[in-house]
Amino acid sequence: MKRFFTTGRFTQAYAQGIIKTPEDRGPPLRRLTEAAGARYIDFYITTGDFDFLFITEAEDVKTVTSIILAVAAAGTVTNLSTSRAFTTSEFKEIAEGASAALEAYRSPG
Repeated sequence: MKRFFTTGRFTQAYAQGIIKTPEDRGPPLRRLTEAAGARYIDFYITTGDFDFLFITEAEDVKTVTSIILAVAAAGTVTNLSTSRAFTTSEFKEIAEGASAALEAYRSPG
């Protein structure tokens, strides 16, 4: 499975809801992720440019996109960004492919 991470911001509605009824949002995200056919890894509240980091594993980006679309439809998060994460061994394979492809490339000029 491929690993993905999603970052985003909470809306005012999220803040109001979580303050009114404090809860661990991990279990609902786990249920949603598993219902979509993916694997829930973890959910972190963060500081800085984003309010959260959501990590999943799935066979393809379509599955992860369906999860994120479902979350976005609730209207409690915004500024969503999903990226693929690579292990160091996966990245080594990518670098090997780039090394081989470089022989066919010519720089401009």
